[in-house]
Amino acid sequence: MSKLSWDEPRSYRRAKNLSGFDWFGAESWKFFGASILIVLGLRGVVAINPQPDRHPPGWAITLLIAVGTALLAAFLIPYAIAMAGTAVVVISPKGFNHNVFAGRGWRFYFTPWECIGEIKVVQIGSQRVLCLLDKAGADLGSVAIPESVTDDQIEAAIQKNRPANS
Repeated sequence: MSKLSWDEPRSYRRAKNLSGFDWFGAESWKFFGASILIVLGLRGVVAINPQPDRHPPGWAITLLIAVGTALLAAFLIPYAIAMAGTAVVVISPKGFNHNVFAGRGWRFYFTPWECIGEIKVVQIGSQRVLCLLDKAGADLGSVAIPESVTDDQIEAAIQKNRPANS
């Protein structure tokens, strides 16, 4: 049995990452607040015993630095990572793997063959998408298919890897 794997097209992954990213959710604001507190705390530690010939910046400048650092860490860096997100799709003897790097880290999705009822390829705009459905017809997930992978290759990989009883 052989595996079939491909990198999901970046344009599809980028659109999916940005549509599902909770930009102003509680997690981002907590990180924003923690970043400000860390910078202000470091400034406070420096102010305890400054060297005689060096003076730390004033509190107003420190607050501006803290807010800028927090915006960068809580919103801009995750946005840049989401824009550069990537995903690897693998059809294997064990099932269907979808390994995604998006925003704040890797996510690994695995669906064993026993849970998959139907697999179909649909066209959404200019993008071919592989949809996984469970035995009741509910959506298990979808991934984009690059132009380099043909429907025949996908069908052959499914036939080779999917057990006869699932």
